Amino acid sequence: MKMNNTINIEKDYDFTDVINYWMSLFPEINNINEFEDILKEVKQSSLQDLEQEWNKQEYDSNKHNTEILELFNFNPDEKTKKIEAIFTKNEKDYEKLQFFNFFRPIIKYYLCEYYDVINNYEVLKSNEMFLQSLIAKIAELLYQISYRTLVLEVNIAKSNDLLIGESSEERFLYFQNSLLKDESFLKDLYTEYGCLISLMKLNTKNYLDFIIEILEHTSAEIKKISTVFNGGKALGNLLNIETGSGDTHQGGKSVSILYFVTGVKLIYKPRELNFEEGYYNLINWINEQNVPGMKKLKAAKSLSVNGSGWMEFIPFEECMDEDQVNNFYYRIGHLLCLLHALNARDFHSENLIANSEHPVLVDLESLIHGSLEKEDNSIAGAMENCAKLIESSVISILLLPSRIVLNDKSNVNVFDLGGVGGSKEQLSPFRSEVIQHNNTDNIKVTRDFVTLEPNNNNPKIKNHNQQIEQFLNQIQEGFKQTYDWILDNKEKFINKILELFSNQTCRILFKHTFIYGRLLRSSYHPDLLRNPIHREILLHRIALYKFKENFEKVSPHELKDLLIGDIPYFTTNTSLKTVKDSRGQIVNGYNLNVTPLETSIKKIREFSTKDLKNQLKFIDLSFIHTENKNDSALTNVTFSKGNHLSENSSIEDQNLSLLKIGNHLLENSIMGKTDSEIDRTWIGLMMSGKDEITTRIASVDFDLYKGNSGISLFLGYLSIATRNEEFKKAAIQSLTPCIKLLNNIIEHKKNNTEENEIYSIGAFSGLSGIFYAMFHLGKSLNIEKFIDFTYENIGFLLEDVKKGRDYDLIGGSAGYLGVVLSIYNKTTDKSKKAMLLKIANEIYQDLENNATYYSNDSVFWGPNLETEGYTGFAHGTSGISAMLIRLHKITKNPNILKLVEKTLNYERLMFSSKDANWYTNLSRVGISVGWCHGAPGILLNRLILKDNGYHDNIIDHEIQVALDTTIQKGFGNNNTWCHGDIGNLEILQYAAKVLDDSYLENNCLATYHEIFRNSINSNWDEGYSGTVNIYGLLVGLAGDGYSVLKHRADLSIPGILWLE
Repeated sequence: MKMNNTINIEKDYDFTDVINYWMSLFPEINNINEFEDILKEVKQSSLQDLEQEWNKQEYDSNKHNTEILELFNFNPDEKTKKIEAIFTKNEKDYEKLQFFNFFRPIIKYYLCEYYDVINNYEVLKSNEMFLQSLIAKIAELLYQISYRTLVLEVNIAKSNDLLIGESSEERFLYFQNSLLKDESFLKDLYTEYGCLISLMKLNTKNYLDFIIEILEHTSAEIKKISTVFNGGKALGNLLNIETGSGDTHQGGKSVSILYFVTGVKLIYKPRELNFEEGYYNLINWINEQNVPGMKKLKAAKSLSVNGSGWMEFIPFEECMDEDQVNNFYYRIGHLLCLLHALNARDFHSENLIANSEHPVLVDLESLIHGSLEKEDNSIAGAMENCAKLIESSVISILLLPSRIVLNDKSNVNVFDLGGVGGSKEQLSPFRSEVIQHNNTDNIKVTRDFVTLEPNNNNPKIKNHNQQIEQFLNQIQEGFKQTYDWILDNKEKFINKILELFSNQTCRILFKHTFIYGRLLRSSYHPDLLRNPIHREILLHRIALYKFKENFEKVSPHELKDLLIGDIPYFTTNTSLKTVKDSRGQIVNGYNLNVTPLETSIKKIREFSTKDLKNQLKFIDLSFIHTENKNDSALTNVTFSKGNHLSENSSIEDQNLSLLKIGNHLLENSIMGKTDSEIDRTWIGLMMSGKDEITTRIASVDFDLYKGNSGISLFLGYLSIATRNEEFKKAAIQSLTPCIKLLNNIIEHKKNNTEENEIYSIGAFSGLSGIFYAMFHLGKSLNIEKFIDFTYENIGFLLEDVKKGRDYDLIGGSAGYLGVVLSIYNKTTDKSKKAMLLKIANEIYQDLENNATYYSNDSVFWGPNLETEGYTGFAHGTSGISAMLIRLHKITKNPNILKLVEKTLNYERLMFSSKDANWYTNLSRVGISVGWCHGAPGILLNRLILKDNGYHDNIIDHEIQVALDTTIQKGFGNNNTWCHGDIGNLEILQYAAKVLDDSYLENNCLATYHEIFRNSINSNWDEGYSGTVNIYGLLVGLAGDGYSVLKHRADLSIPGILWLE
C-alpha cells in the first residue's frame, strides 16, 4: 500500500479532506458507509466521534512540547553523571548504530528513571556492562519504528542544503553525528513527529519494565532454576539478556535468552509454562510405554513460577550419519501424530530445533488449539467441508512443508514456512523495506524480496542439508506407528491428556502473525507518525482480514495491541470456551463452540483406519511440491513412427478404465449440501503463475484446468458414454459450487458491493471456463437451465476485461474470447449470436489497445520486461492470436489480421534454430515442449491459423519444424494435457486432420493405444505421488478419462486445448 502525506498541518483543509485521506488507506472499500462500518466494528466509533477527537487534539501542542522539554532537561546529579559517563565511554560504538543520536534523549531519560532499580540486582555480573548493552538494544528497538522517518529527514535536509561534507558519505555522517546532536534540530523533529516520539517512549518504558521483570523473577528463583537446569550447581551471575527472539506481546514482552557466566544458556518466557511441563511429562510417559518400534522422543525441560517460565536451551547439533537423519525424520512422524491428536497449530520452522537425531519442539503455546469452526456441519457446502477437512488434518499443524505464494502472476515464488521446510535459502514471502545507498545522503527505502537464511530446523551432515523428500517414507512410517498405538490405546491416551492438560492456558490464533506484522510495519510510515489518529485509522485495516464467522468481535482487542506495537495475543482455558485478550479481558460476543480439550478428545476418538489413510494422503500432498518429478513422472512413451501395434486396446478395456476412473472420482469426492442442493468437490493443489508452480493444499477450486468445472465436463461426457445416471448427477453436483460462485459475483456486481474486485476471466483458471463447462454440459446433457444461464450472464465479465491486466488464454481475456467463440459456434439463434459477437469484438478491441510493442511490427502482451513476453499457447501470444484468427474468420476485420501478423513477427524473433523450438519468454532461457510453452503450443497456433484461412510464406515451414520437435521431444515426460503426452498427442491428431495426413493419423492412433495400455489403463490408480491422485482435467485423473473419451468414435467431444 502506498501512502502520500496529503494532510499537511501548514495548509488549509477541512475534515472532508481528512476523511478522504483516511479512505485512501483503504483502497478495497467502495464508499464512506463501508469506511464507517469499519470504524464501528473496530473502535465502536462514528465519523462524528472521530471529528470531535480530531478537533480536540489537533494539536495539543503545549502538552507535547512540555513532554519534549522533559526529555532534554536533566538535573546534573550523580546518577545522571554516571549514565552520561556510560554514553561518553562507548560513544564510538554507539555512533556505529545508525541514527543513534536521535534516540539518545529518550534512552537517557528512561535510564535515569530505572538506573537505581537495575543497579541493585546482584544477579548481574557487571551492572555497567549490562547497562552498556541495554543502551544498544534499546537503540536497535527504536530504530525499527523510526528508520523510515529518519531516512526521509536525511533527504529533506539534503534538499534544504543543511548537510555539510565533500562526499555523499561525509554529508550523511554530518546528519547523523552533527545535526542529530543539535538540540534545536532534534526538538523540531520531536515536535513534528509527535506520534513517533510517543511510540518510542512507550517502547522504551515497556522494554525496561520487561528487563526488570526478568531480573526480578530470575533473582528470586535462581535456586530452583539451578536445580532444574544445572543439577543444583550454581549458575553464576547473569552476563547478558538477549531479547527479541520472537514477536512481542502484552506490552513489549518477548522470548529472551539468558547468558550465565558458567556458560549455561536458558530461555525466558514471560508466561507460565504449564503446557511445556505437560508436554515434557507426556513425552516421558510415551517413552515409558516402550511401544515396539517407536523411537525415544526428547522434550525440553521447563520451570514455571508465578506467571514466568524458564526453559532449557536446545542447541542445533548436526547428525553424524544418514542413520541419524533417518531417525530424525522417523521421530518427526511420531511428533506429527502427537500434534495431530492434540489439535496443535503453528509449529513452523522457528518452533523446531534439530538436535542431532532428535527433533525438539520449543514453542508449545498452540499445542492444543480450539476449533474456530461453526458447530453445525449439516448445512455446509462441499467447498466449506473441504476446507474443514484440511483445517483438521496434519496440514494445519504447519510441521510439514507448507508453502505460501509470493504472488500469482508471471514470476511466482513460494516460501516454505513448514516445521521441516525451508532447508535452503529462500526469498522472503513478502516485499520488505530495504535500504539502498546506505550511509550516504542518497539513502532511500525501497521494497524488495530479501533472502532469508534457513533456521535450525533440519538435520545436517558436515554442514550439508539433507533432501527432505528422500525421507518421506520415514515420516509416514513414524506417523503410522504412533497412530496405530493411539488407535489401540485410545482411552488410556485420552485419560493421560486430560490429566496433563485440563484447565491450562493455551493460545488462540485468529490470524497468521505475519498479517499483524505487515500491518504494524506499514503503520511506521512517516506520514502516519506525525498525528496518532492517522496511524490508528490505518490499523483499522485489521478488520479487513476476516476468515471465520464472528471474527469482528476480536477487532477492538487487536487494535489495542497493535497501537502499542505488539502482535495481538489471545488465550483460552483448555477446559472453557471463553477467549481472553492480552490484558486478560474476555472477548465479549465470541466463544468457542467447544473447549479446546474437547476438540482434541473428539479428534482422538475419531482415529480410525480410514482417517489414518486420509492423513497419510495429506502427508503425501505436502511433499508433492518438494519432489523432483523429472524422473518419477516419466512415462517412457515414444511417438509411433510406422511401427504400428498388431492390435489396439479393446473397447472393453477402455470402457472398464473409464468406469474405474469415474468411480474413483466419486469415491474420493467431498460432498456438501446447501439450500437442498447436494454439491461435491475434491482436495488438490493450488497452482500459480505461468510456470504452474504447485503451492498450498486446498480444494481443487472452480476452474476448468484442475477444478470442479473441468471434472464436471469429464463426468458429463462419461455419463453419456456409459449411460450411467450417477455420473450425470455427479457432473451437475460438481458444477453446482461453480454456479453458486457466479451467482454471488453477479449479485455483488448488481449491488456495486465489489467495485474494486478484479476477477480472473480466463478460460482455464478464470470464470469464463465455468461458462464453457456449463454450456457444453447443457448442450450434451440437455439441461436447458445451464444453456439459458450462460446466455444471460456470459456478458457480465466484460467489465473485468477493462479492469484486468491478464490477456492470455489461461487466466485472461483471450481465454474469455475463446469461450465466447465456442458458444457462438454452437448457437443458432441470431439475436444470441449478435450478442456474443458484440462481446467478442469488445474483447478484441481491449487486446488491440493493450498490446505491448516489441518493435514497430511485433507485439506481445504484458510488461516489457525480461521475464515477460511469453510465446506459449497457454500463457502467451500464440494462444491469443489463435483466438483472434477465429474471430477474424467470422468478422473479416482486417485490423484483427494485422494484429495476428504482429504476434507472429514477435514469435519469429523468439525462435531458437539450434533447438528447433521457441523461447518461453524474453529472457531467452527456457525451452519447453508442451501445450502451455514451446513447440506443441506453437504448432497448435499455426494449425488453427491455417484452419481458419491464414497463410504466409513461413507458416508451412514452421508447422513442419514444430511438428518434428513435438514428435521427437514431446513424449515420455508425463501423462497430462497441459505439458505431457496426452496434450501433445491431441495437437498431433489435430495436425493430421488439418494437414489431411493419414500416415500421421495412424501413428497418432498407435501412440494413443500405447499411452492407454502403459499409462492410463495400468497406472491410473497408482497416484500422482505415493497415495495421492490429482483429479483435474488438464492435470489429473479426469484428463486421463477425457483422453479415452476423445477416442470413442461414437462421441463428439470438443478439443479442450483450443476451446473448440
